[in-house]
Amino acid sequence: MNPNGISLLHEFLQEETDKENRNIIVLQIKKYSIQNNKEED
Repeated sequence: MNPNGISLLHEFLQEETDKENRNIIVLQIKKYSIQNNKEED
């Protein structure tokens, strides 16, 4: 593999990781707010 290909692959993987992390954070926020709503009832 040429260095250019490796850096492109690295960028792609980094973007995928960022997406995964965002999804996890969103899920945690939803779960957290659902728990808070239950406590208020």
